[in-house]
Amino acid sequence: MRGKDMSNGVYVDASGFGDAFEGILDDFFEQCTIDTKKAVQKGGNACKKQLQSTADPRMTGKYAAGWRMRTEYDRFGGYYVRVYNVSKPSLTHLLEFGHEKWVHGVDTGERVPAHRHIEPAYETGAETIMRELGR
Repeated sequence: MRGKDMSNGVYVDASGFGDAFEGILDDFFEQCTIDTKKAVQKGGNACKKQLQSTADPRMTGKYAAGWRMRTEYDRFGGYYVRVYNVSKPSLTHLLEFGHEKWVHGVDTGERVPAHRHIEPAYETGAETIMRELGR
């Protein structure tokens, strides 16, 4: 049973304590969920922006411009952001890890060096999430 509003809280007698405490916890967990979603969104955006800025734009610039982010939900009520490239999806792995060099269908025995850009962007996104959650 709730009583009158005290300066910064709610006055309850012993019979209403359980309900009042449950309401406080519900509010707390709802705010935590909202804050976590915002942090995950900011982390995904930071990752996407870094990928766009560090992608090698020597050719047409389609690879850099192709980075997208979307929020996805799993069946357990969780959520995450997926950062992906829509214009050149198969190029991401080749650039990140390097690949064998082929000329006119013939293996040259050389390797194209890796252009590590996805993992550092992931780390930037993760750091952004942790920083936002630490507030």
